[in-house]
Amino acid sequence: MPVTYCGGCGASLGGLQCWCVECGARVPGAARDPKALLAAAPVSEASSAVLAPAATMSAASRLLLFPGLDVPLKVAFATFAAVLGFASWAGAASIGIGGKHSYMIAQQPPAAQAPLLPDQQPPTDVTPITDPVAPPTDAFVQPAIVPTMPPVDNYVPPPPPPPLKPDEGTDSAAEHIVPTLSHVWLVVLGNQGYSADTGLSPLFDVSEAKLAKAKADSGKPYLAGKVAPTGAVLQNLFATARGSLADHVALISGQGARAATKAGCTTFSEFSKDGVGANGQALDSTSCGFGPKVPTIFSALSAAGRTAKTYSGAIDSDPSLAAAACTRPEVGKPFPVGLPAAALFAGFTATAKCTDTVSGAAALSTDLASVDSTPAFSLILPGPCQDGNLTPCAPGKPAGLGPADEFLHDVLPKIFASDAYKNNGAVFIVSDQSATTDYAGKPLDPDAALYNSACCGDRPWYADQGTSGGGNIGALVVSPLIKGGSPANGSFSGDHFDLLNTISRSLGVAPPGYASNSKVTGFPKSIWSKWNGRKPAPGAS
Repeated sequence: MPVTYCGGCGASLGGLQCWCVECGARVPGAARDPKALLAAAPVSEASSAVLAPAATMSAASRLLLFPGLDVPLKVAFATFAAVLGFASWAGAASIGIGGKHSYMIAQQPPAAQAPLLPDQQPPTDVTPITDPVAPPTDAFVQPAIVPTMPPVDNYVPPPPPPPLKPDEGTDSAAEHIVPTLSHVWLVVLGNQGYSADTGLSPLFDVSEAKLAKAKADSGKPYLAGKVAPTGAVLQNLFATARGSLADHVALISGQGARAATKAGCTTFSEFSKDGVGANGQALDSTSCGFGPKVPTIFSALSAAGRTAKTYSGAIDSDPSLAAAACTRPEVGKPFPVGLPAAALFAGFTATAKCTDTVSGAAALSTDLASVDSTPAFSLILPGPCQDGNLTPCAPGKPAGLGPADEFLHDVLPKIFASDAYKNNGAVFIVSDQSATTDYAGKPLDPDAALYNSACCGDRPWYADQGTSGGGNIGALVVSPLIKGGSPANGSFSGDHFDLLNTISRSLGVAPPGYASNSKVTGFPKSIWSKWNGRKPAPGAS
């Protein structure tokens, strides 16, 4: 058999080789023909013995697979071609999905050949064989593999989440969000400071020493001993000013203190300008009276179609004060003691049903009989002899927390038993300002830091007033949305405007006056320890 050499690399080839083992080039010729391969295959003596029984058959027409079984050559060739074709297709498919590394072997350059010995050199008179069918190996180009991407023309984004309902709130952990309350009762005591004011009144303190003092005063420390442990105590709530009437004005309207109201309006002066300016403050900042365009929580609730009412212990003692609360005070005369601060606002006294919104505290029991008859907002003002003031309302009359405890022991159980309270209601108990005397009746130093302490130095109204606040008063909040025994909250610091902010937002109206200032955050969400962060639907009011 003649010796041939690879046209690609010059390696010597066997007579039956179809591919060069050195460089992978295909070798042309009859050796690739299966019939020629079979015809050229050497036959051993053993093979001749096996083929002997089939001597009568033509070698070109039958193929003996093993003794006793032969098949026509055409069938054998067809089977061989099918297997070869399938193998070729499978190899091509594996290359198509194998990525660039599938060609790594084929693309590697030929391995370096060891130098041939002199007797191994190919004859110089041999013409290299070229294959007219196969392309040269250096002309092979790897096909680009383009990943298939899904069509995006028909892509439809997922729908947005449904919007929250107005009363649904959010699951947000924002520090000062408030629940929607069905009804609110605000009880305002007088001249009582939080127990942190050493030596002063133990308004919400449940320590043994303070309870002993409260028990000695009242015989039954109801507020500190029974009510405070069921609610949330805010230690660092401060009065906005030193002056009871100015603080009452702040609690219902968000108006800052002015000289006339801090003095108790001993000489009533009517407003000269109506309307509000920056921070919702009245344009007339010197008079006792406020024009009809100066809003209060009463006017805000009325505009929202909700009800509000003031229950005054002073009116129980002097029923004439009910009519006086709905008429303009007489200019030049003192503002009547015990009259609700709402009477300073022309927008309150001018309402057609004003007399229906002011009554004695005794009327509270009747209104609590049903949810429908209970106002959304109730302002409860104990009488001068019941508000906890350390100064006796009259000679020989008891003063301090004793009378206040008795008043609260009569009023609060009725509220707690009502359906209006059970349907996400809340009771807020606070003082107008801290005490001005100690329990021994000794006046406190007006220049002492404790006397004029305030919550927050960054709030502009303290600079505007020319004074600081009205002392640390604390606050107690009791509600079905508050877990009993909640620890006192010492991280929050605020004033009367934060209280008004919280109550207004919980009832669904905009806070008036300074209560809407960005510095005023309202009470922290953490006090509502049984609230999951979603606003419960308000009840009827």
